[in-house]
Amino acid sequence: MKVPPIPPIPPTIQKLLALIGPFIETCKSFYNRTLPVLTYRRLIDDMVTFKPEDEKIKGAAAVKEVKPDGVFKINIVYLDAENNPVWDDGKKNDYSFAISAKKLDDELTQAFGDKNVIMFN
Repeated sequence: MKVPPIPPIPPTIQKLLALIGPFIETCKSFYNRTLPVLTYRRLIDDMVTFKPEDEKIKGAAAVKEVKPDGVFKINIVYLDAENNPVWDDGKKNDYSFAISAKKLDDELTQAFGDKNVIMFN
């Protein structure tokens, strides 16, 4: 029995896939892998993009951790007016997330300096 050939993908579908492909890759890179380089700009963009709508949030902190394999883990914690983590009352945990990267760009490295925390007010 001969299998019929697969028909070509219509141009409209090809255009749609071309549009959503980069978006899907960006989502996968954020959730599923370590970034090759984390830039200061990306750090700020993600902090703004993922900031919860909570009036108690008055600032944020980026906390640097270096894993045994050399990967940087940057934990973003949203803070109240006294620089304490802001908690999501419904979920019983703080508003935070982490970004992993193999390297930090020069601007982010300079921002950390010899410290492991950057405070944003």
